[in-house]
Amino acid sequence: DGIGTRYVYIFEMAFNTLMYAIPGTISMIACHYFMAYITVIYPNRFSKFLYWLILMLMIVPISGSTVAEIDWCKQLGLHDNWPGYLFRRYAFTGMYFLMMHENIKTSSKSIAEAAEIDGAGRFKIFTRICMPIVKPMLIVQGITTFMWNYNNFLWPLIVLNSEENYTLAISLGMLMYNGGSYVTMYPIMLAGAVMVSAPMVLVFFLLQKYILGGTMAGAVKG
Repeated sequence: DGIGTRYVYIFEMAFNTLMYAIPGTISMIACHYFMAYITVIYPNRFSKFLYWLILMLMIVPISGSTVAEIDWCKQLGLHDNWPGYLFRRYAFTGMYFLMMHENIKTSSKSIAEAAEIDGAGRFKIFTRICMPIVKPMLIVQGITTFMWNYNNFLWPLIVLNSEENYTLAISLGMLMYNGGSYVTMYPIMLAGAVMVSAPMVLVFFLLQKYILGGTMAGAVKG
């Protein structure tokens, strides 16, 4: 029965995984683009300070802030619920920020300046001029961030205790843990691994051209 319940909740866990991964991906990509846009298009003391602050924060390992984040979740009542998981997803990575920064700097800055001279407003430049130019980078960061959130295991394992809130990664990990000592469970564990990983493999093969193109675009420094 303990293992059978995981089949009963498989669709609920898949729904939980998507509800965690999609909002977290959108928020992270929006944060990357917004922060990179500010630091490139509007160079001033604040944007320079922000740029170097982000570079300095890259020195701090992600696991170094985990204890403090767990404590904040408990104090804010975000433990074992959906907002608690998203608490850490609404963030950004320094590497993705640098890739977006260089992409905007090499491909969009001069065009944005020309559009501003022609009378385009700041919001129009932000949404209708720069955003389409960096669309390949937005796509590749969206794909890789979604894959990261989809496969995330440590943070959901820490903040989610109720089985109805589990993600596919947690369910697969518990299936491996509970059935690892039984040879007869190996086919079930392999089937579970294939079911969990198949969507991400499909997404990767369908969108791999965007991953390669966006990565190369962010690697060029002018």
